[in-house]
Amino acid sequence: MHEIGPHSLSDLVSGGIFSLLFVTARVGVAFAFLPGFGDSYVNLTLRTLLSVGISFTLLPALWPVLPAMPHDISLLLALFVHEVIIGLFIGVVGRLMIMALDLAGILIATNTGLSAATSFNPALASAGPIVTNFLTLSAILTLFVTNLHHMLIGSLVSSYNVFRPGDALQAQDMSMTVLNIVAHAMQLGFQLAAPFIVMGLVFNVGLGLLARLVPQMQVFLIGLPVQVLVGMTILSLIIAVMIQMWLSDFQQAYLGIFQ
Repeated sequence: MHEIGPHSLSDLVSGGIFSLLFVTARVGVAFAFLPGFGDSYVNLTLRTLLSVGISFTLLPALWPVLPAMPHDISLLLALFVHEVIIGLFIGVVGRLMIMALDLAGILIATNTGLSAATSFNPALASAGPIVTNFLTLSAILTLFVTNLHHMLIGSLVSSYNVFRPGDALQAQDMSMTVLNIVAHAMQLGFQLAAPFIVMGLVFNVGLGLLARLVPQMQVFLIGLPVQVLVGMTILSLIIAVMIQMWLSDFQQAYLGIFQ
């Protein structure tokens, strides 16, 4: 039987550590930006442990495509920088899709009279309209309830077929993809808020006509509660469709790139 000598055992251990760190570079950076994993309310230590654990789980499946550890420090740094950029790209795609809900929430709050009602949004790590907070947190919750986070992990595995380690970085394709995602996110945000934009336009035109017909009436004091009531009624009726529409586009964004 062939025995493993000290030198070969050392190479085996160092190669395994290198492969684990190599996979963690892409997975860890992606998890720092992915919705639900990279949000501010997720503990940094738990996120790091989760990234390392998932990297260790994916290691056997990715072993055939992983490069050998280079002895040149410059090549080693270049490989890790390549993986960090790919992980950043994967995470930014999901973060841009979250921005569609942010835009929709701002438009909805503006047209329902709730733009002044703000609170801290942990998904975006900033203060925003309470409608935006409700939409983003509902979407992230539904993302995990429907097991679409498995699709995100699957996209990380598939990314090694699209962006192979050691290959030249596809900077132009990645830039065009990000631009397309930004354009689609803005379009999706307006589509989700379209009923409220129409409602706000009709409501404000009606208030303007009412103010002209009955000048002595305080239309603002009467109209604002009605505007909030109508807006919240519409939101309660179509919130499920809005989240389903966003989940579908979120899934297609990743499947279109990595499948």
